[in-house]
Amino acid sequence: MKNIDRDKLPEDIKKIIAEVENGKVDEILKSATKEIKNGQFDEALEIIKKEINESITLNPPKNEKNIKKTAEELLGADVEEEKEDDLTIELKKPIGEVDVITLNPDNINGTVLSKIEQTWRSRNKVNREMVKELDGQYLAMVAAVMSGIEYSTIMNLGGYDFTQLTSKVRNFLLVG
Repeated sequence: MKNIDRDKLPEDIKKIIAEVENGKVDEILKSATKEIKNGQFDEALEIIKKEINESITLNPPKNEKNIKKTAEELLGADVEEEKEDDLTIELKKPIGEVDVITLNPDNINGTVLSKIEQTWRSRNKVNREMVKELDGQYLAMVAAVMSGIEYSTIMNLGGYDFTQLTSKVRNFLLVG
C-alpha cells in the first residue's frame, strides 16, 4: 500500500486499512479463539461474522455508478463506461446516414475470413510477413463484412471512428 496515494482511495477502503493497521482484525480473530480451539468452527465463524458486522461497516459498490466512481477515485481519472453491446460504435463524425456501426459476428465464418485474408495478401505484396490483425486495411475489410457497410465507407471514417472500429474488430478476432 506504500505506492498508492491513500487520499485517492475510497472511504470504505481507507477504513479497512486503518482497522487492519490498528489491530482491529486481530481482535476480531481473538474473540473466536476459544471456539476454534474447542473445534466449534461454526460457532467461531458466527462470532467472527458478528464482530465484523459490528466493527467494520462497509459500503461496497453495488451498482455501475459506484464502481465507476471507485475506479475513478483509485485511478484519479475518468473511466469510460462499457456499453452492453461491445460490437457497436457510435460515430463521432457520421458519414451520410451512417451514425452507428454494429458489427455482427454472424456475418462471417472461416471461409469468409480466409477469402478476406487472401484478398488482403494479394493487395499487400510488400509486407507479406505482417500480422494481418494489426493492419488497418485487413481490419476494415473484416469490419465491412461484419457490419454490411461498404469497405470504401469504412475507409473514409474519421480517424477516431476508424480507430474505434478497427480496435473492436481486432479484439473480436484475437480475443473472441
